[in-house]
Amino acid sequence: MMLQSSHISRDEIDHILAIYPGDRIAKESRELLAFHIHDCLPDLVAYSALLRQLPELSEGDCFARNSAARKAVIGMVSHATHHLIAAQYALLGRGPEDRFGMDLWRDEPEAFDEMYRPCPEEDCERPVEQCICRRYEPITNKTLSPGERLAYDVIFNGDANREQVAQAAFHLTGMAPAIRAFVELFNQSQPVASADLPEISQCIEQFFDSVPEHLAAIHKLYWRCSLSELVLVGPDS
Repeated sequence: MMLQSSHISRDEIDHILAIYPGDRIAKESRELLAFHIHDCLPDLVAYSALLRQLPELSEGDCFARNSAARKAVIGMVSHATHHLIAAQYALLGRGPEDRFGMDLWRDEPEAFDEMYRPCPEEDCERPVEQCICRRYEPITNKTLSPGERLAYDVIFNGDANREQVAQAAFHLTGMAPAIRAFVELFNQSQPVASADLPEISQCIEQFFDSVPEHLAAIHKLYWRCSLSELVLVGPDS
């Protein structure tokens, strides 16, 4: 499966941000915003393309180590998350508001590791009752929606229960409309102008009001640690 790439220049991003937010934020903040958008825009383009192909996604597309689908998801959750939360601070002066009730700024208590796939050690000879890797049956792919399959195989590498998978899938797909509109804004064939301010401001505001929230929730689901570990700030910063 091939995903498109981004060739959007920093000058094009600066041009759009000069229209909105323009002088509504300090120049230094706008430059930071442009830097973070430019650095993660290829991740957004690849992920937007992946979401369009999601209904046809195969198990191999999700689970193959070097698949385009896996790279697109990892790019979003491991790379773009850092940039987009930092960009959210630059634009809005705040980070995620925890509107999904994930308790983003608190570490979860330590839990014993649980593997939900059969033991990955081919030569493991331990009895089943002594090997936690083999106590759980994997979730059958036939019972998962395309979004859940993406969450199960890519986010959790097959190490999750059904509730965790459903939550992650909700966030992976819930940010799709905002990402699609944002990518289209920066991928337009015709240059935008000041007259386009209402559409530009609506697109950018909706994107930064929504996408960092979903990415922060995925971060908490997987890592179980405070968001401050990721962005080095807290809710009162």
